[in-house]
Amino acid sequence: GGGSGSIAYLVKTGKRGELEWERSFGGEGNESALFVSHCSDGGYIATGWTESFHNRRELYLFKVNAKGQKQWEANFCQGSRSTGSHVLETGDGGFLAAGWMESSEEAGSGERDIYLVKVDSGGSLEWEQVLGGSGDEVGFYVQPEGEEGYVVAGQSFSYASGTTSVYLAKVDPQGHKQWEKNIDSNESYLGLSVHPSLDGGCLILGQVMDPDGYRGISLAKADQGGKKQWVIYLGGGQNSAALSAVQADNDSFVVVGWIETGGNGDRNVYLAKIKP
Repeated sequence: GGGSGSIAYLVKTGKRGELEWERSFGGEGNESALFVSHCSDGGYIATGWTESFHNRRELYLFKVNAKGQKQWEANFCQGSRSTGSHVLETGDGGFLAAGWMESSEEAGSGERDIYLVKVDSGGSLEWEQVLGGSGDEVGFYVQPEGEEGYVVAGQSFSYASGTTSVYLAKVDPQGHKQWEKNIDSNESYLGLSVHPSLDGGCLILGQVMDPDGYRGISLAKADQGGKKQWVIYLGGGQNSAALSAVQADNDSFVVVGWIETGGNGDRNVYLAKIKP
């Protein structure tokens, strides 16, 4: 972007952290890249937001080759503002981005809904879908479900109750909504990522705020229809966050992330194996 604004910036390093290439992307306005994923052709797909095309914030997608050279870029918007937070390569060679859109012209004051954008291998729009209810919904992560479609996880805020919960929805390969669920708890928490389970359901990694103000880890399990089966909270009494989860066998699960220790903000690797 121009002036003192922001730009979308990608850096590629080697195994030892040495710089291989760095690239910036965007136009005359502000841009930000929020997530990047490796592609089957050796390149990378990234998403975030841009203000360079229509003087408003729009979901931004751009594809680069293995050397970081831009192959294409595209922008999409619903409502007054849209942002991309996660993107993956789909089985047909295209890409699916998840994020959110705002329906109000005033930033931060309007209702937000989850925004899905499916493009082909060249960045041309195939379909887009808006998901959500009467409150604010934000999409953080999308996970493929074989040939059956995709599951998206995020956060739902209820204006009526003032509470935050995990939002979970499934769409078919053409983007049609099959179901949506709010996984409620006694605490305010949100879904940051979704991971497959052995029974065809999914694990939802999230973050929860405990009564003392510490950020902890939540791990929820949902069946194939999105119904909550259980929720477990980890890392209480100090700030912690989970980065990934996997099912180890039929009745146990492994979570990896970080946890603060010593009261001075130092972080250590956090690894837990649980049997609900």
